Amino acid sequence: MDRRFMQDGKQRYDYRERNGLRDPPESQASPYSGSSNSANLEVQGFPSYPVQPYHTQVASRTFAVKHAKMAGKDLMVLDRTAGANTLSYTTTVSSHKPQLMVQRASTSPGEAETLVGMAAFYTLTSKIDVQIGGVGVTLQRHHHNTPTPHATFTYTSASHPQARRLKWRSKTSFEYLDFDCVSEQSGVVIARFLNTKWSMSKLGQLEILGQNLAHDEKLVDELVVLVLALVGFSQLEQARNSAVI
Repeated sequence: MDRRFMQDGKQRYDYRERNGLRDPPESQASPYSGSSNSANLEVQGFPSYPVQPYHTQVASRTFAVKHAKMAGKDLMVLDRTAGANTLSYTTTVSSHKPQLMVQRASTSPGEAETLVGMAAFYTLTSKIDVQIGGVGVTLQRHHHNTPTPHATFTYTSASHPQARRLKWRSKTSFEYLDFDCVSEQSGVVIARFLNTKWSMSKLGQLEILGQNLAHDEKLVDELVVLVLALVGFSQLEQARNSAVI
């Protein structure tokens, strides 16, 4: 090591010592530190900063979307929150509109499944018509010319507590199975769907963010149905592209 570098460092250290300069304690080093209270405290003259949405992006409820092993079923949705593995929804597909039917799984032997939603896809347009609990929702795709191209499906939620305008945005136009569901008003992510690229049985995972939203069963139904509609649309798009090639 260069002796001059060591001498310079020693001189700087002696200067700090003579003038009573000390590094602040680790917990006070920055107003952006990772402690739970740092976002709400003023530290040595630093202003306080509110907790931002991206600081709290932890899933409050998690569902796995898998290929069904039951006769007559296409997909199944398992609630895996807190280590559970509970069958919550199933889907059936048809060649006629609506091509996708989503049922809530029975909770006891002999109990019939409950239809919670359906989706219709079209040959000459990218829109998706969805029925959720008897309420009609249209997902309309918008393309964006950005360095990383992506697709966005927008709609007005009938179940969100603030009835917000929401959008499902793909990471890129070529990976439709990776989506974030974002509030257009606030930009806060309320749910996301993560594609499982290397699994033969599992298509992906739906994560709902925020305790209040995660336990609003009407909103959960809406998010599950819409994710399954997007999965169905993606599979249809892939089949069309393969046919063209």
